[in-house]
Amino acid sequence: MSKEEYRPHQIVQQEAKPQGSPERQPLPRVFDILDRRAQLYESRRREVVLHQHKHSREYLALRNDHIEKVEQLGSEVASLYPDWEARDQLIFDLYTTSNPWRFGLSAQETQQFIAKVQSPPMTEDELREELRKVQEAEERKAAIGKKIAETHRLNENLTPDERFERFKEAEARRSRERREYYRNYHKRRKEERRLQ
Repeated sequence: MSKEEYRPHQIVQQEAKPQGSPERQPLPRVFDILDRRAQLYESRRREVVLHQHKHSREYLALRNDHIEKVEQLGSEVASLYPDWEARDQLIFDLYTTSNPWRFGLSAQETQQFIAKVQSPPMTEDELREELRKVQEAEERKAAIGKKIAETHRLNENLTPDERFERFKEAEARRSRERREYYRNYHKRRKEERRLQ
């Protein structure tokens, strides 16, 4: 797709024109927005492949143009979001929670995401539950990243022998915790069987 084929601002202008009746035009559905985001992703991907010199003026101009289009689409979403139905809002929240908006997904991945929420259509409760799971997974990832960064910071001034000692201490602690967990687990299971 060339630069001339896809222009989000033209689509917005076309949708905003009244077409014979004073009735309000239907809002673009969340799936239309996600498809447009996927088109932007694909065009960006083609640009990266076609340009071997990532610091050329042409490449940087195309990159800035892409960023501007993503920002325009984001602004359009920000204005449409409050008027969408709750289900569309949940679908968009799920998309952006699992995939940051600035990166997006490929057309194929977007179609897989849409198929996941559309066939069979997920209810609002199912969408909320899925969103909760994704948010928890993201929080776990963030906590792991924070712990790794903290460990690196603490270990940066240690000698290799000191690092090895800390590693052994941490392994021993994890081993004790694992044994304690299984000991308590077996006690609970034994108690449950006794009560049955």
